[in-house]
Amino acid sequence: MTAHRFAAGAEPQQTAAAVRELIEVMRARLESAIEERTRLAGELEEVRAALARGEAELKKERRARAALEAQAEERRRIAEEAVAEAEALAAERDQVLEEITGLRGLEDQAALLQEAEAELADLDGRLQEAQSARARAEARCRELTSDVERLSAAGEALEALESLVRRSH
Repeated sequence: MTAHRFAAGAEPQQTAAAVRELIEVMRARLESAIEERTRLAGELEEVRAALARGEAELKKERRARAALEAQAEERRRIAEEAVAEAEALAAERDQVLEEITGLRGLEDQAALLQEAEAELADLDGRLQEAQSARARAEARCRELTSDVERLSAAGEALEALESLVRRSH
């Protein structure tokens, strides 16, 4: 009967030990899960902060792009005005050339011819300046267009990153 009691007494002790061991394993799992949750919450906050920074950068890029587009439009308008002025100057120059041709045949109007030639030289100088301004304006328009395209690409890249971040959570 002593052996039977020992066996019967050992079984509850083994069960209790198994339960204690199971409790320890479950505590370890719980602690591990809590640590994992804390780590994931920290990562989530970091990603949210990065997303907020990305959104702010995207807004900044959009504002810069809008400003560059407005500036490009202004440059385009200036270039068109320069072209119109250059065309008007060319027409005026052509008219002066016609006048000079008519005056060359008249010796008594030599003074007028010299004056017209001076005006023509002035007009040619203004035309050169207008053409130079036009070339500069067109070059600046190309630069601004390039900047707008670069900013558009950057905005699209930021939006793609934002989309990836959203999908990962």
